[in-house]
Amino acid sequence: MRRHEIAALACQISALLILAWALTYLVPAVSTIAAAAVNLMILGAGPAEFSRAFAPGAVGCALALLAAGLWWNAPAIGRQMTLDQPGDSGSTPLTAETALSVAFATVGLYIVATWLQTFVQIATLVGFARYTFGNLWRDKQWQPTIIQDGLMIVIGVWLMFGGRGVVRLVARARQAPQESSAANSTDGPQPPLSEGS
Repeated sequence: MRRHEIAALACQISALLILAWALTYLVPAVSTIAAAAVNLMILGAGPAEFSRAFAPGAVGCALALLAAGLWWNAPAIGRQMTLDQPGDSGSTPLTAETALSVAFATVGLYIVATWLQTFVQIATLVGFARYTFGNLWRDKQWQPTIIQDGLMIVIGVWLMFGGRGVVRLVARARQAPQESSAANSTDGPQPPLSEGS
């Protein structure tokens, strides 16, 4: 596989992970709607019970849309992660440096996919005017979560698109012992000059 194809595959795996999280919100929302419908038909309960499914259903739909966008745009994101051009044949061998670059980008994408759901929840709550970001920020339970997940997303984005600097440092650290051993072999003690020279 080419470099950008490996990165695109990592994007699709992350999209499946986000879709799994979307189902953890959508399935309870559907069950709540079903229970509310049964109560409405049998017991004559009011439609207010349907509102309990609104928040998890909205978060689940937002995560599902994010997963779909990540899945369909995986080739373009993979090229961006590896800096391959659309017309690149990708015939260059997968060296250790490029493999590390893809690995760092994949880890960053996994981190972003893991901690993004918090901000999807916040965007959903703020978007439907249930809360304001200021209220969530002042909340003692939300504030540490926002700070922690925000830092993790920053680290993930940096690993996705700025981790090549880390790869260069790792490559230099791996090449330093080889260069020092080569220098020692060339700079070793010279044989003594003969008396006739």
